[in-house]
Amino acid sequence: MSLAPTDQIELSIAGDNIVVALRSYNCGCIRTCAISFESALELSLLLDGGTFPWALNHKVHPGLTLQIENLPHERAWLGICRSAPGFGPQLLACVEGDAIGEIGRSLNDLLVAAQGGSSKAKKAVHVHPVEYCYIDQHAAE
Repeated sequence: MSLAPTDQIELSIAGDNIVVALRSYNCGCIRTCAISFESALELSLLLDGGTFPWALNHKVHPGLTLQIENLPHERAWLGICRSAPGFGPQLLACVEGDAIGEIGRSLNDLLVAAQGGSSKAKKAVHVHPVEYCYIDQHAAE
């Protein structure tokens, strides 16, 4: 029995950047965004920081947005624009529960590897399943 592929987030190092890729099997598309190490650190801290009593909307990078829902929900949304930052529909990924912190910790692991880890660690690709992805045709930044 083979399982159907799930929508996912892929994280990797590319030079002086961390690449965040959203892959949607439902929509049949991939969106990628290369962010600086500083932006990756910011994103990792927000994702691994727990659930807040208020909602958080944050533009991590011109092409990457983050929304964290407030208590009692444990849900975050990552969005990447189609082309030039801020233009075109966003591909949004819904992440729930413990997966939110796991993605934050993976980003942190990649940052540590980028700052002096082994070449094997620098080539690592961290893949996390997400609840689902969808294209927001009405997104405007």
